[in-house]
Amino acid sequence: MGDKPELIVFSLNLMGGCANFHKNMLANRPDDFFDITCFYLNPLHWPGKRRDDVIVDPQNIIFEYHSEQPLEEVKRQLAALISNRAGLILTNLETELAALQNYKKSNKTICFICHDDAYLHLAKRYALIIDFFIAHNIAIYDELCRLLPGRKKEIHFIQHGVDVQYFERQYNTDAKLRLVFLARHIKEKGIYDLPKIDDELKKRKVDVDW
Repeated sequence: MGDKPELIVFSLNLMGGCANFHKNMLANRPDDFFDITCFYLNPLHWPGKRRDDVIVDPQNIIFEYHSEQPLEEVKRQLAALISNRAGLILTNLETELAALQNYKKSNKTICFICHDDAYLHLAKRYALIIDFFIAHNIAIYDELCRLLPGRKKEIHFIQHGVDVQYFERQYNTDAKLRLVFLARHIKEKGIYDLPKIDDELKKRKVDVDW
C-alpha cells in the first residue's frame, strides 16, 4: 500500500439503504486505482440490526461510539484514524464531516453523497469543507443546486445504476388495498406515521391490509 491514492469510504455498520449503496458501489469498483479503506460507523446508541457481512481487517474499520461520549472526543478519535495520504474521502454523515472540519486532512478531496432530503442540511452546513457533491436522485440534485447556487459545477447527478423494472399493473378495483412499510423501525423512518395513515384511510372508508 502507498503507491496508489487512498479512497476512504464512510458507511454504517447497520442494515439499510446507505450500507447497501456502499456495498454495491464497492463491489463494482476498479481494482487497480485506489488503496481502499472502509470505515463502518457503529453508533451504539442507535437501534437497528447490525451488519453481519463486514470482515474486520486493516481495510475495514468498525468505529464504535456512543451519544454519552463528548462529541469532541468522538471527533478526535475518528480523525486520528484517518490518514492524510493523497486521495479521496466519501462522506455521508455528520460524524465524519464534523471530524474533518475540526481536524483537516489537507491531502484529501472530500466528497459528500447526499442520499435524500434528510441529508440536505449537512450539505449546507459543511459546504465549506466539501469539495464536490453527488446526488443519485434527480430531485435531490435539483435541491442541492437551489441550496448552493454558487457550487453548481461541483454538484453531480450520478444514477445508482438500478434498472427500472417494467411490469403489467393489475389494477385492484374490488379487493382491499395492500400496503407495505419497508424500513428500519425507528422514528426517523416514519413508523409512527403509520397509525395516522391508517386512521385517515379508515375515515375515507378504504379497507387496508398492511
